[in-house]
Amino acid sequence: MTARENINQAVNAFWTILCFIPVLWCWYDDFSPILLSLFLALSVLGQALPLRKFQISTRPAFYEKLGAKTVRKMVQNGDYVNRYLRSSERAGPIINNRERAAQYINSVAVYQRYHLICLFFFLFTAGYALWLQRYGLCAAVLISNVIYNVMPVILQQYNRARIAKITNSRSF
Repeated sequence: MTARENINQAVNAFWTILCFIPVLWCWYDDFSPILLSLFLALSVLGQALPLRKFQISTRPAFYEKLGAKTVRKMVQNGDYVNRYLRSSERAGPIINNRERAAQYINSVAVYQRYHLICLFFFLFTAGYALWLQRYGLCAAVLISNVIYNVMPVILQQYNRARIAKITNSRSF
């Protein structure tokens, strides 16, 4: 693995472990295989909707107001990772032609689908914790959902809007 892949895996593992702790805690404490299966199935079925149904805006500035640039600093292939790697390896621009832009949009779509599945599952889990009157756990799951799913979806939509703006206004 390259240094970039190792660092990105570490960043990904950090956020995944941190934000899944309350979800796993909820299911560990009050395991219901039927509800778990139902919630997972509903979360996956939600992906039958086209991604454009989830696109809030086509303007990058809208997502910047929601904090997309802040989130971009702390994720895999984010600003901090790129800054660290540029000090040790000269990395060129990630997207420098239409083909790479299309590849990037496809990878963003995969990430967005994953985070939407998790977003729904975290919401169902928070509802389950609320039903169990585990209010602190419900709050922890909701906070984790914002950090792990809502903000990455906002970032992915921001990136899609930026790429669309660039590819429509500029030829590579």
